[in-house]
Amino acid sequence: MYYCQTVFGKGAGLGNRLFPWARCRIFSSVNNIQMLSPQWVTGRIGPLLRGGIDLRCYKNQILLMDLFKKKEGDIGGIHKMLLQAMANKEIETDNFELIQTQPPTQDVIITFQGNKNYFEDLYGWEELIFKELQAITKFKWLKLVEFWQDIPIAINVRLGNDFNKAKSVDDFYTKGSLKTPIEWFIESLLLIRETLGFSAKAFVVSDGKEEDLKPLLSLENVTHIRPGCAISDLLVLSKAKILIASGGSSFSAWASFLGQMPTISHPGQSLSWFKINNRKGYYVGEFSPTSPAQPLIESVKLCLLPPTT
Repeated sequence: MYYCQTVFGKGAGLGNRLFPWARCRIFSSVNNIQMLSPQWVTGRIGPLLRGGIDLRCYKNQILLMDLFKKKEGDIGGIHKMLLQAMANKEIETDNFELIQTQPPTQDVIITFQGNKNYFEDLYGWEELIFKELQAITKFKWLKLVEFWQDIPIAINVRLGNDFNKAKSVDDFYTKGSLKTPIEWFIESLLLIRETLGFSAKAFVVSDGKEEDLKPLLSLENVTHIRPGCAISDLLVLSKAKILIASGGSSFSAWASFLGQMPTISHPGQSLSWFKINNRKGYYVGEFSPTSPAQPLIESVKLCLLPPTT
């Protein structure tokens, strides 16, 4: 028989783990093949040593502990271990459809690993991926997400020291994994509110400390969502009508992919790295508060202002 499994890269966070998991889940669904339940928990000590994160987030945000459950029908426990020990292993192909000339004489596990083409292969599968992600998320986190009903603007601020601080403006155009300055989030939010003509609610999701977020959190009508975990944060972000993202963050990119909302990131730090686009035609791209892109302005008005008659 054929089975499929996800193998996660060492030290990968939730955003990067979701890429192979999503491809594996699509493959499982298309071919009616059982999937081996993934091992989501990761032993990452690097983020703790590097600092910059709120220590309260370490267990549920970084180690990914207590986030997911085994989906009904997936294979876990001793059965999973026996299959991994005995079955032949094959690497995924570029096609989600299993092409076989004859049934295998021995159990075969198709392995999905790495980011591959990022979102390029996942478009058209958003509904399935979202449904399957909810199916493995523990109930308590789904209830927390459900509590936050109306999210006009969401802001994802990555402050962990796995993101470096830019030494010059030029760095944003030549280097990846850079921290987006807190001033950019503030200026972008204020510009969007100015465009709308009112102080729309904004919700901040971040791995950072309260003191580092203070300039943003001190603004009118801004709420810091805590406590939570990586998956509840992602699902909350995906409910937003407008997303102000951390450029270069796969976590922000996943929120934009699942939510299909207008999304902006710092100039030079584009989410296009992840081969993301918006199937609804909303603006997803870089944004400068001093020279705002007109398509973004139009997208903001469409999503947050009542239709004119």
